[in-house]
Amino acid sequence: MKVAGPAWPPAADAAPWQDGRVRAFTTHRCDGDLHLNFGLRCGADAQAALALRRRVAAELGCEIQWLHQVHGSEVLQVVGEIAPHPEPVADAAVVRSGRVALAIQTADCLPIMLRSVDGAVIGAAHAGWRGLLAGVIENTVAAMRQGDVHTSLQAWIGPAIGQAWFEVGDEVRDAFVNQNAGWGASFLPGQRAGKWQCDLAGIARNRLLASGVQEVSVSEHCTATLDHQYFSFRRDHDAPGQAGRMLSLIIRG
Repeated sequence: MKVAGPAWPPAADAAPWQDGRVRAFTTHRCDGDLHLNFGLRCGADAQAALALRRRVAAELGCEIQWLHQVHGSEVLQVVGEIAPHPEPVADAAVVRSGRVALAIQTADCLPIMLRSVDGAVIGAAHAGWRGLLAGVIENTVAAMRQGDVHTSLQAWIGPAIGQAWFEVGDEVRDAFVNQNAGWGASFLPGQRAGKWQCDLAGIARNRLLASGVQEVSVSEHCTATLDHQYFSFRRDHDAPGQAGRMLSLIIRG
């Protein structure tokens, strides 16, 4: 299965997205002739998506915690076994024990994979502009630290829509600027009056750093531009069944 992943320092015998303790990746939209749509609520074939999910779990040899993402800021703490179906409503998850993978689905939004430097705790978050405003990053970092501000964290922001493609209205820019005047630098004038090009990944990176995450790497892959590799809701929403969901996943061990 073709994937993109962070350039975390690898072990000598590891893939670029694996260091012997934690690995993370984002799937491509196709694997040869196989359509890799992991979304249950988009496209036409939920059974095919379920089959793909079972395939990945079998290849990893562990359970995967899936979420019903709603563009919010709720963080699921996974303790012991994964939360049963139906999928819990949350946009982030954190786990400290057991071999459990955390899954995020995206098709332009940011998949954010986090780990402590010692590999003891991992987290995953789904962040569109609403989630960023609501504090999903800050809530996830707080859940990973559990009050220990000395926990060293690293983050990878996976493939997502680039600034040139992500056009928003005045109301979105104003909401960010009202929250922090510094976010205004992340918006460039759009092609139409009252429209702005938003650097979603840049805002997320700055919020991670402001939350005390020591190291943040950002994928340079734009989901809207690389149509042969990734789904994109902005690009494909007028084509029925085309705007599927990629899987971003983080697992310890």
